Amino acid sequence: MEKEYVMKKIILAMGFVSICALSSVSLAEISIWDKVKGAVGGEPVEGASMPAQDVAAQIETHPELIITESDFSLGDPNAPVQIVEYMATTCGHCANFHKMSYPLLKKEMIDEGKVYFTVRQMVWDPIAMAVSKLLSCGPQENYFNMLKVYMTTQDTWLKSNNVLEELKKYARMGGLDDEQFNQCLNDKDLHNQLMNVMTSAQTNLNVRSTPTFFINGERVEGAVPYTTIKNVIEKHLNDR
Repeated sequence: MEKEYVMKKIILAMGFVSICALSSVSLAEISIWDKVKGAVGGEPVEGASMPAQDVAAQIETHPELIITESDFSLGDPNAPVQIVEYMATTCGHCANFHKMSYPLLKKEMIDEGKVYFTVRQMVWDPIAMAVSKLLSCGPQENYFNMLKVYMTTQDTWLKSNNVLEELKKYARMGGLDDEQFNQCLNDKDLHNQLMNVMTSAQTNLNVRSTPTFFINGERVEGAVPYTTIKNVIEKHLNDR
């Protein structure tokens, strides 16, 4: 167990070095990471909710929580509760959230007009960067459908002996042909945009693990059950 833990830490360090050193994720670099088994990235922490503050004050203090046109969001922009999730596509807890909790959140809160939900990617490692790019390169209206596909099949493509080929299959499902797939992975501007999102989250919001949620500015971290998120949402609904 100790050896496995140390190995994970080495892989994590390699991921950060690779991200900082690259101007884009090339196909060759992704091929190197085909040998990585299991999720790599920020180590999730046990769920915790920080004390609620005035939402307007939170957003004034942290303008990063303001939703922009470059964000991928779902629901009514005028909903009384705004959730921003910082996630990583290679994070096992994030996959569990999107498989188990997100369908309930969508049905009970987003579809009912109570929550406006936004996803932002933490590109901890080259594979997370690649999947985040492929999500961004597809049609915007298909983003959450493809996010569901990638998260429900994470064990398949992440543990594959050829991650690149597996991702290519799912990218085709999202409407990208092989040429668009290659162009997307080598898009330097998109790489920089995704890096800026992560850097801003780390520097200005102190996001150090995934998933991390901001519910009307209130921070909720880690592998929390849906009931925890629901209770925080309802608290903010009742405060109106």
